[in-house]
Amino acid sequence: MIALGFLISVRINYRICRFYNDETITGLENVHVDQATDLSEMFEQLGNYQGKNIQFSGLENWNVSNVTTFYYMFFYARITNPDVRDWQVSQVTNMDHMFAGTTGISNLDLSGWHVVGNVLTDMMAFASASNITSLDLRDWQVAPNVDATGIFSAEYLAEIGLNASFASDGPLGLRKSIQYPYDDQWIDETTKKGYTAEELEDLYSAGNGTTSLYKLNTVTVKSLTTKTVTTYPNVAVNPMDTVAMFKDTDGRDQSKYNVNAQSSDFEFASSVDLSRVGDYQVEVIYTNDQGQPITGQATVHVIPSKITYTVQNETAIIDANPADADIVDEDTQLSKPLTLLMPKLEQLVVADDDGQTITVMSGLSPNNDTIQALIAIESLQPDTY
Repeated sequence: MIALGFLISVRINYRICRFYNDETITGLENVHVDQATDLSEMFEQLGNYQGKNIQFSGLENWNVSNVTTFYYMFFYARITNPDVRDWQVSQVTNMDHMFAGTTGISNLDLSGWHVVGNVLTDMMAFASASNITSLDLRDWQVAPNVDATGIFSAEYLAEIGLNASFASDGPLGLRKSIQYPYDDQWIDETTKKGYTAEELEDLYSAGNGTTSLYKLNTVTVKSLTTKTVTTYPNVAVNPMDTVAMFKDTDGRDQSKYNVNAQSSDFEFASSVDLSRVGDYQVEVIYTNDQGQPITGQATVHVIPSKITYTVQNETAIIDANPADADIVDEDTQLSKPLTLLMPKLEQLVVADDDGQTITVMSGLSPNNDTIQALIAIESLQPDTY
Protein backbone atom coordinates (compact mmCIF):
# COMPACT_ATOMS: atom_id res chain seq x y z
CA MET A 1 0.00 0.00 0.00
CA ILE A 2 1.15 3.52 -0.75
CA ALA A 3 -0.20 6.21 1.52
CA LEU A 4 -1.18 9.40 -0.26
CA GLY A 5 -1.01 12.72 1.47
CA PHE A 6 -3.60 13.51 4.11
CA LEU A 7 -3.79 15.39 7.37
CA ILE A 8 -4.69 13.93 10.73
CA SER A 9 -6.05 16.57 13.06
CA VAL A 10 -6.35 15.87 16.78
CA ARG A 11 -7.26 12.13 16.59
CA ILE A 12 -7.17 9.44 13.95
CA ASN A 13 -10.32 7.38 13.55
CA TYR A 14 -10.21 4.08 15.42
CA ARG A 15 -7.98 1.56 13.62
CA ILE A 16 -8.13 3.37 10.31
CA CYS A 17 -4.82 1.75 9.41
CA ARG A 18 -5.90 -1.86 9.90
CA PHE A 19 -5.08 -2.72 6.30
CA TYR A 20 -5.93 -6.24 5.22
CA ASN A 21 -3.82 -7.43 2.30
CA ASP A 22 -0.59 -5.47 2.32
CA GLU A 23 2.94 -6.73 2.98
CA THR A 24 4.52 -3.30 2.65
CA ILE A 25 3.26 0.15 3.57
CA THR A 26 5.19 3.00 2.02
CA GLY A 27 4.63 6.70 1.69
CA LEU A 28 3.70 7.25 5.33
CA GLU A 29 5.76 10.42 5.16
CA ASN A 30 2.75 11.82 3.27
CA VAL A 31 0.54 11.34 6.32
CA HIS A 32 0.76 14.55 8.32
CA VAL A 33 0.25 14.17 12.06
CA ASP A 34 1.64 17.57 13.04
CA GLN A 35 -1.62 18.60 14.72
CA ALA A 36 -2.58 15.18 16.07
CA THR A 37 -2.76 14.70 19.82
CA ASP A 38 -4.14 11.14 19.99
CA LEU A 39 -2.76 8.24 17.95
CA SER A 40 -4.35 5.54 20.09
CA GLU A 41 -4.76 2.10 18.48
CA MET A 42 -3.65 3.47 15.12
CA PHE A 43 -1.86 0.31 13.95
CA GLU A 44 -3.39 -2.12 16.42
CA GLN A 45 -3.25 -5.74 15.14
CA LEU A 46 -2.03 -4.59 11.75
CA GLY A 47 -1.22 -7.64 9.62
CA ASN A 48 -2.90 -10.19 11.87
CA TYR A 49 -5.59 -10.94 9.32
CA GLN A 50 -3.23 -12.08 6.57
CA GLY A 51 -0.67 -13.48 9.03
CA LYS A 52 2.27 -11.67 7.43
CA ASN A 53 4.83 -9.25 8.78
CA ILE A 54 4.57 -5.81 7.23
CA GLN A 55 7.43 -3.53 6.21
CA PHE A 56 6.96 0.13 7.11
CA SER A 57 8.38 3.18 5.39
CA GLY A 58 7.92 6.84 6.23
CA LEU A 59 7.30 6.85 10.00
CA GLU A 60 10.72 8.40 10.54
CA ASN A 61 9.39 11.65 9.08
CA TRP A 62 6.40 12.02 11.37
CA ASN A 63 6.16 15.08 13.58
CA VAL A 64 4.48 13.77 16.72
CA SER A 65 5.49 16.67 18.93
CA ASN A 66 1.86 17.45 19.83
CA VAL A 67 0.80 13.87 20.55
CA THR A 68 -0.16 13.11 24.15
CA THR A 69 -1.19 9.46 23.87
CA PHE A 70 0.18 6.44 22.04
CA TYR A 71 -2.23 4.10 23.84
CA TYR A 72 -2.13 0.64 22.13
CA MET A 73 -0.69 2.28 19.00
CA PHE A 74 1.22 -0.79 17.71
CA PHE A 75 -0.50 -3.40 19.88
CA TYR A 76 0.11 -6.85 18.35
CA ALA A 77 0.92 -5.28 14.99
CA ARG A 78 2.97 -7.53 12.72
CA ILE A 79 5.56 -4.90 11.88
CA THR A 80 9.29 -5.43 11.55
CA ASN A 81 11.13 -2.16 11.12
CA PRO A 82 9.37 0.92 12.50
CA ASP A 83 11.91 3.75 12.44
CA VAL A 84 10.70 5.94 15.29
CA ARG A 85 14.03 6.73 16.96
CA ASP A 86 13.80 10.50 16.38
CA TRP A 87 10.21 11.04 17.42
CA GLN A 88 9.68 14.00 19.73
CA VAL A 89 7.64 12.55 22.59
CA SER A 90 8.02 15.17 25.29
CA GLN A 91 4.24 15.78 25.51
CA VAL A 92 3.21 12.13 25.76
CA THR A 93 1.46 11.06 28.96
CA ASN A 94 0.25 7.60 27.90
CA MET A 95 2.25 4.80 26.25
CA ASP A 96 0.10 1.98 27.64
CA HIS A 97 0.73 -1.26 25.61
CA MET A 98 2.30 0.79 22.84
CA PHE A 99 4.56 -2.00 21.49
CA ALA A 100 3.00 -4.95 23.31
CA GLY A 101 2.86 -8.15 21.28
CA THR A 102 5.05 -6.88 18.44
CA THR A 103 6.74 -10.21 17.75
CA GLY A 104 8.24 -8.97 14.49
CA ILE A 105 10.45 -6.43 16.27
CA SER A 106 13.71 -7.53 17.88
CA ASN A 107 15.58 -4.23 17.89
CA LEU A 108 13.66 -1.12 18.93
CA ASP A 109 15.77 2.03 18.76
CA LEU A 110 14.34 4.79 20.97
CA SER A 111 17.63 6.64 21.36
CA GLY A 112 16.16 9.98 20.31
CA TRP A 113 13.18 9.90 22.65
CA HIS A 114 13.41 12.61 25.29
CA VAL A 115 10.96 11.78 28.05
CA VAL A 116 11.36 14.65 30.50
CA GLY A 117 9.51 16.81 32.96
CA ASN A 118 7.63 14.04 34.79
CA VAL A 119 4.97 14.05 32.04
CA LEU A 120 4.72 10.32 31.30
CA THR A 121 2.35 8.70 33.79
CA ASP A 122 1.23 5.47 32.12
CA MET A 123 3.41 3.01 30.23
CA MET A 124 1.88 -0.25 31.42
CA ALA A 125 3.01 -3.32 29.42
CA PHE A 126 4.90 -1.00 27.06
CA ALA A 127 6.79 -3.85 25.35
CA SER A 128 5.22 -6.90 26.96
CA ALA A 129 4.92 -10.14 24.96
CA SER A 130 7.15 -8.68 22.25
CA ASN A 131 10.39 -10.08 20.83
CA ILE A 132 12.36 -6.96 21.70
CA THR A 133 15.82 -7.88 23.03
CA SER A 134 17.05 -4.51 24.30
CA LEU A 135 15.27 -1.49 25.76
CA ASP A 136 17.30 1.47 26.97
CA LEU A 137 15.23 3.96 28.97
CA ARG A 138 18.04 5.58 30.95
CA ASP A 139 17.21 9.05 29.58
CA TRP A 140 13.54 8.82 30.50
CA GLN A 141 12.45 11.07 33.35
CA VAL A 142 9.03 9.68 34.21
CA ALA A 143 6.37 10.94 36.59
CA PRO A 144 6.44 9.86 40.24
CA ASN A 145 4.66 6.53 40.72
CA VAL A 146 4.42 6.02 36.97
CA ASP A 147 2.43 2.94 36.06
CA ALA A 148 5.20 0.85 34.50
CA THR A 149 3.66 -2.49 35.35
CA GLY A 150 4.99 -5.22 33.07
CA ILE A 151 6.97 -2.95 30.74
CA PHE A 152 9.82 -5.49 30.60
CA SER A 153 7.76 -8.69 30.45
CA ALA A 154 9.19 -9.70 27.07
CA GLU A 155 10.56 -13.21 26.63
CA TYR A 156 13.78 -12.27 24.83
CA LEU A 157 14.64 -9.03 26.63
CA ALA A 158 18.25 -9.38 27.81
CA GLU A 159 19.34 -5.74 28.19
CA ILE A 160 17.51 -2.89 29.91
CA GLY A 161 18.35 0.66 30.83
CA LEU A 162 16.52 2.28 33.72
CA ASN A 163 16.35 5.84 34.97
CA ALA A 164 16.43 6.54 38.69
CA SER A 165 12.94 8.03 38.37
CA PHE A 166 11.36 4.60 37.76
CA ALA A 167 9.45 3.79 40.93
CA SER A 168 6.44 1.97 39.54
CA ASP A 169 3.44 1.03 41.64
CA GLY A 170 3.47 -2.38 39.94
CA PRO A 171 6.17 -4.92 39.02
CA LEU A 172 8.29 -4.04 36.01
CA GLY A 173 8.08 -7.61 34.75
CA LEU A 174 11.80 -8.36 34.68
CA ARG A 175 12.67 -11.78 33.30
CA LYS A 176 13.45 -14.59 35.73
CA SER A 177 13.80 -18.37 35.60
CA ILE A 178 15.90 -17.75 32.55
CA GLN A 179 16.79 -20.51 30.16
CA TYR A 180 20.23 -21.04 28.69
CA PRO A 181 22.36 -19.06 27.88
CA TYR A 182 21.16 -16.76 30.67
CA ASP A 183 20.67 -17.11 34.39
CA ASP A 184 18.59 -15.06 36.81
CA GLN A 185 21.24 -12.40 37.37
CA TRP A 186 20.95 -8.87 36.02
CA ILE A 187 24.43 -7.31 35.99
CA ASP A 188 24.88 -3.56 36.47
CA GLU A 189 27.28 -2.68 33.65
CA THR A 190 28.90 0.07 35.76
CA THR A 191 29.29 -1.55 39.17
CA LYS A 192 29.26 -5.17 37.90
CA LYS A 193 26.97 -6.04 40.79
CA GLY A 194 24.42 -8.76 40.12
CA TYR A 195 20.75 -8.71 41.07
CA THR A 196 18.04 -11.31 40.78
CA ALA A 197 14.89 -10.14 39.05
CA GLU A 198 13.16 -9.88 42.42
CA GLU A 199 15.99 -7.84 43.94
CA LEU A 200 16.03 -5.40 41.05
CA GLU A 201 12.24 -5.06 41.18
CA ASP A 202 12.42 -4.29 44.91
CA LEU A 203 15.24 -1.79 44.40
CA TYR A 204 13.24 0.39 42.01
CA SER A 205 9.83 -0.03 43.62
CA ALA A 206 11.36 1.31 46.83
CA GLY A 207 12.71 4.35 44.97
CA ASN A 208 16.34 3.31 45.46
CA GLY A 209 17.19 2.54 41.86
CA THR A 210 19.90 4.34 39.94
CA THR A 211 20.25 5.34 36.31
CA SER A 212 21.94 2.19 35.07
CA LEU A 213 22.24 -0.29 32.23
CA TYR A 214 21.64 -3.93 33.14
CA LYS A 215 22.38 -7.05 31.13
CA LEU A 216 21.39 -10.62 31.84
CA ASN A 217 24.36 -12.71 32.86
CA THR A 218 25.31 -15.30 30.25
CA VAL A 219 26.54 -18.81 30.95
CA THR A 220 28.07 -21.49 28.76
CA VAL A 221 28.66 -25.24 28.85
CA LYS A 222 31.72 -26.16 30.94
CA SER A 223 31.45 -29.97 31.17
CA LEU A 224 29.43 -32.92 29.96
CA THR A 225 28.35 -36.35 31.14
CA THR A 226 28.21 -39.32 28.80
CA LYS A 227 26.17 -42.48 28.50
CA THR A 228 26.61 -45.92 27.00
CA VAL A 229 25.27 -46.27 23.48
CA THR A 230 24.32 -49.69 22.11
CA THR A 231 24.63 -50.49 18.44
CA TYR A 232 25.08 -53.38 16.00
CA PRO A 233 28.35 -54.26 14.24
CA ASN A 234 29.30 -51.82 11.48
CA VAL A 235 26.44 -49.47 12.36
CA ALA A 236 27.71 -45.91 12.77
CA VAL A 237 27.13 -44.04 16.03
CA ASN A 238 26.36 -40.33 16.12
CA PRO A 239 28.79 -38.75 18.64
CA MET A 240 25.91 -36.57 19.87
CA ASP A 241 24.09 -39.70 21.09
CA THR A 242 26.87 -40.49 23.58
CA VAL A 243 26.25 -37.27 25.55
CA ALA A 244 23.62 -37.43 28.28
CA MET A 245 23.75 -33.98 29.89
CA PHE A 246 25.72 -30.76 30.13
CA LYS A 247 26.77 -28.67 33.11
CA ASP A 248 26.92 -24.88 32.68
CA THR A 249 29.23 -22.37 34.35
CA ASP A 250 26.61 -21.82 37.08
CA GLY A 251 26.68 -25.55 37.87
CA ARG A 252 23.20 -26.14 36.47
CA ASP A 253 22.29 -29.20 34.43
CA GLN A 254 21.41 -28.39 30.84
CA SER A 255 19.98 -30.74 28.23
CA LYS A 256 21.12 -30.85 24.63
CA TYR A 257 17.79 -29.28 23.72
CA ASN A 258 18.29 -26.39 26.17
CA VAL A 259 21.65 -25.42 24.70
CA ASN A 260 20.42 -25.94 21.13
CA ALA A 261 23.19 -28.45 20.46
CA GLN A 262 23.46 -29.70 16.88
CA SER A 263 25.01 -32.91 15.54
CA SER A 264 27.70 -30.84 13.85
CA ASP A 265 28.89 -29.66 17.29
CA PHE A 266 30.04 -33.19 18.23
CA GLU A 267 32.82 -35.46 17.05
CA PHE A 268 34.90 -38.40 18.20
CA ALA A 269 38.56 -37.65 18.91
CA SER A 270 39.57 -40.56 16.67
CA SER A 271 37.94 -43.15 14.45
CA VAL A 272 36.34 -46.15 16.16
CA ASP A 273 36.25 -49.70 14.76
CA LEU A 274 32.77 -51.04 15.54
CA SER A 275 32.99 -54.12 13.35
CA ARG A 276 33.02 -56.65 16.19
CA VAL A 277 30.93 -57.31 19.28
CA GLY A 278 32.34 -55.69 22.42
CA ASP A 279 32.64 -52.52 24.49
CA TYR A 280 34.65 -49.60 23.14
CA GLN A 281 35.84 -46.51 25.01
CA VAL A 282 35.62 -43.36 22.93
CA GLU A 283 36.45 -39.72 23.54
CA VAL A 284 33.67 -37.39 22.46
CA ILE A 285 34.30 -33.69 21.83
CA TYR A 286 31.59 -31.02 22.01
CA THR A 287 32.35 -27.49 20.82
CA ASN A 288 30.28 -25.09 22.93
CA ASP A 289 28.77 -21.77 21.84
CA GLN A 290 32.00 -19.98 22.83
CA GLY A 291 34.06 -22.18 20.52
CA GLN A 292 35.59 -24.10 23.43
CA PRO A 293 36.09 -27.89 23.17
CA ILE A 294 34.46 -29.90 25.98
CA THR A 295 35.47 -33.57 26.20
CA GLY A 296 34.24 -36.73 27.88
CA GLN A 297 34.74 -40.50 27.81
CA ALA A 298 31.84 -42.64 26.59
CA THR A 299 31.23 -46.34 25.98
CA VAL A 300 29.87 -47.84 22.77
CA HIS A 301 28.35 -51.27 23.39
CA VAL A 302 28.26 -53.36 20.20
CA ILE A 303 25.83 -56.29 20.27
CA PRO A 304 25.16 -58.98 17.66
CA SER A 305 22.64 -58.27 14.98
CA LYS A 306 20.67 -61.47 15.63
CA ILE A 307 18.59 -62.19 18.72
CA THR A 308 18.08 -65.82 19.76
CA TYR A 309 15.62 -66.66 22.51
CA THR A 310 14.34 -69.91 24.02
CA VAL A 311 10.71 -70.44 24.97
CA GLN A 312 9.79 -73.79 26.54
CA ASN A 313 12.28 -75.75 24.46
CA GLU A 314 11.42 -73.80 21.31
CA THR A 315 14.04 -71.55 19.76
CA ALA A 316 13.47 -68.69 17.35
CA ILE A 317 15.73 -66.10 15.77
CA ILE A 318 14.79 -62.53 14.90
CA ASP A 319 17.14 -60.94 12.41
CA ALA A 320 17.10 -57.58 10.65
CA ASN A 321 14.04 -58.58 8.60
CA PRO A 322 11.89 -60.91 10.73
CA ALA A 323 9.40 -62.62 8.48
CA ASP A 324 6.94 -63.26 11.27
CA ALA A 325 7.00 -59.84 12.94
CA ASP A 326 3.90 -58.66 11.09
CA ILE A 327 1.84 -61.81 11.76
CA VAL A 328 -0.80 -61.10 14.43
CA ASP A 329 -2.26 -63.90 16.55
CA GLU A 330 -6.06 -63.83 16.46
CA ASP A 331 -6.42 -64.80 20.12
CA THR A 332 -3.79 -62.60 21.74
CA GLN A 333 -3.77 -59.81 19.13
CA LEU A 334 0.01 -59.82 19.56
CA SER A 335 2.60 -60.45 16.89
CA LYS A 336 3.83 -64.01 16.47
CA PRO A 337 7.15 -63.46 18.31
CA LEU A 338 5.43 -61.90 21.31
CA THR A 339 2.73 -64.57 21.31
CA LEU A 340 5.40 -67.24 21.58
CA LEU A 341 7.26 -65.41 24.32
CA MET A 342 4.38 -64.38 26.56
CA PRO A 343 3.53 -67.77 28.17
CA LYS A 344 6.91 -67.96 29.85
CA LEU A 345 10.22 -66.40 29.00
CA GLU A 346 12.90 -68.75 30.28
CA GLN A 347 16.04 -67.41 28.73
CA LEU A 348 17.25 -64.69 26.42
CA VAL A 349 20.60 -64.99 24.72
CA VAL A 350 22.29 -63.06 21.98
CA ALA A 351 24.32 -64.75 19.28
CA ASP A 352 26.71 -63.51 16.65
CA ASP A 353 27.27 -64.96 13.22
CA ASP A 354 30.00 -67.29 14.55
CA GLY A 355 27.59 -68.90 17.01
CA GLN A 356 29.08 -67.31 20.12
CA THR A 357 26.33 -66.63 22.65
CA ILE A 358 25.93 -64.50 25.76
CA THR A 359 23.08 -65.03 28.21
CA VAL A 360 21.32 -61.73 28.76
CA MET A 361 18.30 -62.81 30.83
CA SER A 362 17.32 -66.12 32.41
CA GLY A 363 14.70 -67.47 34.79
CA LEU A 364 12.23 -64.85 33.69
CA SER A 365 8.46 -64.71 33.75
CA PRO A 366 6.36 -62.23 31.80
CA ASN A 367 5.78 -58.93 33.60
CA ASN A 368 5.66 -55.27 32.69
CA ASP A 369 9.44 -54.98 32.54
CA THR A 370 9.95 -57.98 30.28
CA ILE A 371 7.12 -56.87 28.03
CA GLN A 372 9.01 -53.65 27.32
CA ALA A 373 12.13 -55.69 26.56
CA LEU A 374 10.21 -57.92 24.20
CA ILE A 375 8.74 -54.97 22.35
CA ALA A 376 12.23 -53.55 21.89
CA ILE A 377 13.53 -56.91 20.68
CA GLU A 378 10.68 -57.30 18.24
CA SER A 379 11.38 -53.89 16.72
CA LEU A 380 15.12 -54.64 16.73
CA GLN A 381 16.10 -51.52 18.66
CA PRO A 382 19.60 -51.85 20.14
CA ASP A 383 19.58 -51.79 23.91
CA THR A 384 20.91 -53.59 26.97
CA TYR A 385 18.27 -55.86 28.51
